[in-house]
Amino acid sequence: MNTETALSLGLVNRVVPADKLIEEVEALARRIAKGPALAHASVKRLVHQATTAPLDVLLEAERNRWVAAAAIADFQRGHSRVL
Repeated sequence: MNTETALSLGLVNRVVPADKLIEEVEALARRIAKGPALAHASVKRLVHQATTAPLDVLLEAERNRWVAAAAIADFQRGHSRVL
């Protein structure tokens, strides 16, 4: 499979030249580290849970985390930026 196919299928979201890979990874890591830690932790828990829990349990967990996050100032600031 070539990079264009992988991009079009959504298997990757970006392709960079090999000589720029470390630079791009470090930039992405810095961006993630500056992001909303509680939201990242919540998503990480949901992803781990997805390997063992049934769909109805996952949907309920996601709903509960969404409701809890909505009360946090970081969520409200981030959400207002998206809109």
